[in-house]
Amino acid sequence: MSVQNINALDECLKKISYTNHARVRSDVLEVMTKLQTLYPKIGSISFTNGVKKQLLNLYGTIPMYYRGTKYNIPMNFWIPELYPQHAPMTFVSPTDNMIIKPKHRHVDTQGRCYSPYLSRWNAGTCNLYGLVNDLSTLFNEDPPVYQKPPTTTTTTTNTTPSSSMNMPNIPSATPTPPTNSDSHYPYNRYNATPSPFPATPSFLSPKTDRDALLEKVREKVPLYIKDLQEKVDNDTQVSIKLTARSKELADEELRLDRELPTLIREVNALKEREANLDKWIDTHEKRDMDVDKMIEPEDMHSRQVLELLAEDNAIDDLVWVLGEALDKKTISTDTYLTRVRQLARDQFMKRALLLKLSYKF
Repeated sequence: MSVQNINALDECLKKISYTNHARVRSDVLEVMTKLQTLYPKIGSISFTNGVKKQLLNLYGTIPMYYRGTKYNIPMNFWIPELYPQHAPMTFVSPTDNMIIKPKHRHVDTQGRCYSPYLSRWNAGTCNLYGLVNDLSTLFNEDPPVYQKPPTTTTTTTNTTPSSSMNMPNIPSATPTPPTNSDSHYPYNRYNATPSPFPATPSFLSPKTDRDALLEKVREKVPLYIKDLQEKVDNDTQVSIKLTARSKELADEELRLDRELPTLIREVNALKEREANLDKWIDTHEKRDMDVDKMIEPEDMHSRQVLELLAEDNAIDDLVWVLGEALDKKTISTDTYLTRVRQLARDQFMKRALLLKLSYKF
C-alpha cells in the first residue's frame, strides 16, 4: 500500500469524528494493505429517514472466484460513526454494463448487502477484513451481478466459430470511476484494458483452476490462523481459570478432611445423648408426675429465695390491680395511697432480704 493512500485515509479521518478513531484506522489499513483494491474517500450517504451524513467510504473491488476464474466485484463500504459497535453499510455498485441479479439471497435491488456475518456483527470478534472475506465467499457461490445483455446484434460472414460466442453470462467487474474531488486516487490500478471476450471481466486475465485455488487459499489462511489464535487464547484463559478453581477445590477438600473427625465425634456424642434421652423417656413415660413437686428447692435458703420472689411479684400484681380500681373509681384516692404505701414498704423489705440472701450463693 502506498504512502499516498495512507495519507489520504488520515486526511479523511480528520474530517469525521469517529467514536473509536484508532479502531477505524486500524481496520481500514488492514483491508487496504491485504487487498489493495479499495481506496478511501469522504462521501455523503442518505438514510431512509432523509438524513444525510458525511462518512468514510471505501470504494473499489473485492475478489470472487466463479468456475475457477477470479473476478473483481465493485463495492462501496460506508463506515458508520459508531464503528465497530455498528457494522459497515455495504453496497454492490454495478457499472453501466452490469445489472444486479434479481432475487439474490444477499443483495437487494438497491445493491445493499445482507449476510449472516453482518446480522451477527460483534464489535469484539468482527472487523472490516472479515466482512470482505465473508462477502467474497458468498459471491463465489452466487455472483451478485451479471453483464447486461447486448441491445443490438451484428451479423458476420465469418464461418469460423468464435470462442466468445459460448462464454457464460458471468459477473462483470468494471468499477465506477470517482466522480468527486477524490478522483486523484489511483483508479488505474484496477481499471485495466478490456478483454476481447465481452463476457469476461476486464480486470484480470483468466487463471487456471490451480492458480485460482492457491490464491484463494493464501487469502483464507491468515484469517483462519487469526481465528485459530483467538480460540487458543480463549482456551488458555479457560485453562488458567480451571487450574485456579482446581486449587480452590483441593484446599476445600483438605479443610473438610480436617473437620471430618471432629464432626464424627460430635455426631457420636449426639447419638449417645439421644440414646440416654430415649432410655429416660422409656423409664419415666408410664409414671404419674406432679409438675409442682418436680421443681423443689435444694435447701432452706433456696426455698426462702423462691418464696421472696413469689411475694415480690405478687406485690407488683396487687399494685397494678389497685391502679385499675382507682381508674374505675372503685376505691378512693386515700385508700389507694394508703395501700400502695404499705405494699411498697413490704416490697422494699422483701427485696432487701432477697439481696442479702443472694450474697450467700
